[in-house]
This record gives sequence, structure tokens and C-alpha cells, in this order.
Amino acid sequence: MEKNLTSLIEKHGLAHVQDDIIASVYKCITVTPKRSASLPPGISKFGGAPDLPEEMEYPVYKNIPLNFIGQVNLTELAALAFEENQLPKEGMLYFFYYDNWEEDDDVVYGEPDQKDGWRVLHWDGDVTMLRPVERAKASYPPCKMNFSIVEKLPYIFLETEEDEEKFEELHDEWHSPGSPEHQIFGLPISIQGEVFDEVCDYVEAEEDEMILLLQVDSDEENLDVMWGDCGMIYYCISRRDLAEKRFDRSWFSFQCH
Repeated sequence: MEKNLTSLIEKHGLAHVQDDIIASVYKCITVTPKRSASLPPGISKFGGAPDLPEEMEYPVYKNIPLNFIGQVNLTELAALAFEENQLPKEGMLYFFYYDNWEEDDDVVYGEPDQKDGWRVLHWDGDVTMLRPVERAKASYPPCKMNFSIVEKLPYIFLETEEDEEKFEELHDEWHSPGSPEHQIFGLPISIQGEVFDEVCDYVEAEEDEMILLLQVDSDEENLDVMWGDCGMIYYCISRRDLAEKRFDRSWFSFQCH
């Protein structure tokens, strides 16, 4: 990374802020979806129906079943040996959301009075015992999740407008914009306010104590979903709550342009 990024920094005339740019790079896990009409139970996936244990109640909001966003097989994730992975190494993590913004004024953005409008559930049993459960009023096309560790460069503040423009060109060249930014860990790609700053007070934590459990981008090609105006949804948790496996205290944010 550093050699390639250094060459881009020189190319775009930003050698005088090279240290700041390189220091801002972070590692994360990107999630690449691949549509599949048939996926075995217990696999990491977006959409379709969740593979739930019999004893787990399907989550609802105002008596309406939540939409199933996706599930992460934690053994698959652990196999990446990502050094910042503090999640349990076995079981399944499920993500749900009240996706009703096109039909209802009651859009769940992540406010405290909407706490039941999203859910992160953890199950630590044998994933081979799981079976699909159809409950949501709508679903997204089933897509296998493919994981990879990558390095990303966030937008950073530079002192002059000229440097800002050069950095934006560098950023776009390095990232090849256009692909959906589905992501686990690392820094959320905020569209409005900084996501961690927005949610940390709700869970009584500092901004640097927050962890990104899952970021789901607008993705019409794979997931047939558009979050508002090209937005994203985010699931976050504090390090303290993660250590205690308090996934019920995870927080959610919806941002769009």
C-alpha cells in the first residue's frame, strides 16, 4: 500500500502532506455480495430469509416484522485473521431494520424513540442447526457475502482548497469510486455528520470506543436497495458492550445525501 500511495501522493503534488495522508489509512473488511438463488443455511449473506434457531423470536417494530438485512457467520469472519476483530469466533450475527421509508413517514434514522426499529442479534450455537425463517413483509435478493481485508483512505481536512481538490482526485484514483461500500470494522463512510460521533452518546461511550459492525451501502445491482438519496445504513457498538456481548445495545444510523 505505502509504495502505491506514496506514488499517488507525488503524482498529485501532495508530498508536503504525505505523512498526514499515510497516517489516516485504516484497515477494514469489505463485503462483496454475489447473487445466488440458492444458498445453504448458515452461510454469511445479505437478503433472502434469515437462518434462525427455533428458539429465537423474529424481531418486530410496532408489531411489524423487521426486514432482514443480512447475517454474518462469525467462523467465516474469524478465518480472515483480521487483527482488529473482537467479535466472537463462532455463531451468527444477524442484522434487521424497519425498511419502510418509501411507504411511511415513520422513517427509522436511529433516534432513541425508534430503538426497536433495528436489531442486532447474536446466536452462539451450531450453525448447521439453522433453518430459513420467512417473516419480513419484504426481502432483498439473497447474496452470498464475500469478505476481504483492505486498506482505505478517508477524506481528511487539508488547509488549502487547492490541496483539497488534489486530495479528492488522489482519493478517487486510489478507491476507484462506483462500487458499493459494504464494510465491517474500520471507519464508517459518513455522508452527513460523523457516524461514531452521532451514536456514541446513545451508548454512553467515547467516539474512539465505537466499532462498526456493518455498513450497508445503497446497492441496486446486487441488493435492489436504495437508502433514501444514495445513502447508507450503519450498525455500531461500543467496545465495552462488545466485550460483554451486549448486542442489544448496538446502535443504528441512517444517512443519505
